[in-house]
Amino acid sequence: MNVTTTRREELTGVYKGQRFFNPDSKFLIGFLVSKEAILGCVGDRELIPGVTYRFLGKWEKNGDFGPQFKFETFLQCEPHTRRGVVKYLEQVAPNVGEATANKLCDLYGENDCIAVLKRDPERVARDIPSLRHGKAQAAAEKLIEEEKFQGTRIDLLDLFAGRGFPGSLHDECIAKWGIHAAARIKKDPFCLLTDKMPGCGFLRVDRLYQELGNELDRITRRVVCCWHVVREDRSGSVWVKWETVKAEVEKLIAGCPRVEVAIDIAVHAGWLAEECAAGEIYLAEAEQAKNEKFVAERLAVLI
Repeated sequence: MNVTTTRREELTGVYKGQRFFNPDSKFLIGFLVSKEAILGCVGDRELIPGVTYRFLGKWEKNGDFGPQFKFETFLQCEPHTRRGVVKYLEQVAPNVGEATANKLCDLYGENDCIAVLKRDPERVARDIPSLRHGKAQAAAEKLIEEEKFQGTRIDLLDLFAGRGFPGSLHDECIAKWGIHAAARIKKDPFCLLTDKMPGCGFLRVDRLYQELGNELDRITRRVVCCWHVVREDRSGSVWVKWETVKAEVEKLIAGCPRVEVAIDIAVHAGWLAEECAAGEIYLAEAEQAKNEKFVAERLAVLI
């Protein structure tokens, strides 16, 4: 169970059932396994018992029934992997190393162990000797501080673990895309490259792209590769020969078909700029080409 204290608050939990539902307005009053009450309009969507959801809205006080969470919208959460949960506990919770994190998963399950530790650290201390003497309480307090982005951090850690990405990347991604960071990356891994996130070269991101089961022949993959080759060229010039770009793309993507089409799309989409000089075609990253042109124009005025 997650609760935040920002203006737009968040509650994450396993949906258990409904107490009231109006089929005309689609207004529902329900409750979670962890006993929190929820209310709001579900529209044409359905809340399925036993499934974990992330509700966005705010807490309201009710004199007769206690606090209730009034949601504006909700998202179905993907189950967290054990690897992601263990990495999250290691990084966030003091006194919790890999062995202790795995013990928590063994005792309470990877989808519930964090909630158990936050809600009942005394129980955890009784069950796990290494977390006695206030250690479980300290871990719980830190996890509560971090709970706004808990699910996102776990999913990001699972995405990046063992793939060579820098340890600080999940913080960078959350700063950039907020709670939707993991979903954004799963939908388009190359956003890590195009948004110039630290430690995200083409080969590393492309490996993630492939391991997520994406189509190898997708045109976006080839376009991004063309842009990357031009951007990372170390010849000392902003402009790179067309043939050089094509050859480098073919090295990075074995058997890459129709590189010329990908280059053309990158130019028309404004990712790359194209110039012809002395019978040769040259390519440059559009932003760098624009900056070079600006500097040349300013120099011309000064001269």
